[in-house]
Amino acid sequence: MEDKEWYERLTKVLECPVCLVIPESSIFICSKGHSICDLCRIQLKKCPICTSDFLEDVARNFVAQDLVSTLEQLK
Repeated sequence: MEDKEWYERLTKVLECPVCLVIPESSIFICSKGHSICDLCRIQLKKCPICTSDFLEDVARNFVAQDLVSTLEQLK
């Protein structure tokens, strides 16, 4: 698999399912593990993938955030 194909696949996995953009800041996860960017998270009460409620103490997805940072460095 070529570098461009890896980059495109990883970009698709990391993009927010609501705004379809790679998050530039915090990435959060619902109680079932689906990721969403911070800008979309503050607008929604339920996960757009599984419709589970976001917990008040919602967790950040640090692995996804690190992957986004690494992607930016590889550009």
